[in-house]
Amino acid sequence: MVEFILAFPIFLVFLAMVIEFALIIDASQQVAQAARLGAKLAAETPHLGDVIFDPPITGDTAVAIRAAVNRELENAGFGPNASQGVTLRHSVGTPNASTDGYAPDPNLPTLPSNAVRVSVSVPLGKVTPNLLQSFGFSTNQKTIDITTTYPYEH
Repeated sequence: MVEFILAFPIFLVFLAMVIEFALIIDASQQVAQAARLGAKLAAETPHLGDVIFDPPITGDTAVAIRAAVNRELENAGFGPNASQGVTLRHSVGTPNASTDGYAPDPNLPTLPSNAVRVSVSVPLGKVTPNLLQSFGFSTNQKTIDITTTYPYEH
């Protein structure tokens, strides 16, 4: 009985770690899928880099991409408005970038010519229950940041 009393808390912490890690990996896959969807939408946007539009349509496209990303994440069970934001950068026609909310905008690797890059940021608090908080390991203030690059298709 003493051995059980000593080993059980360690087992519970280990079990909580495994569950939390699995949920984070699953959430990362879902965010990656949402980022791919956003990049595909950007790659299929007509006139993305045209200078004939004032203001450029990159900002409107970023807003539409975030809405699509949020729908994808909501369908994955993360609730409405799960993303912290999206960033769209392109090298089509006149290169431009736009952000809706906050998402990192990595500069490396260099964006190839005639391509779009979409970054998505989702707070871990939206996707995991933070099981290890009572043990001093918190996922608060942490995010899942995924970036995807696609060739422009128009």
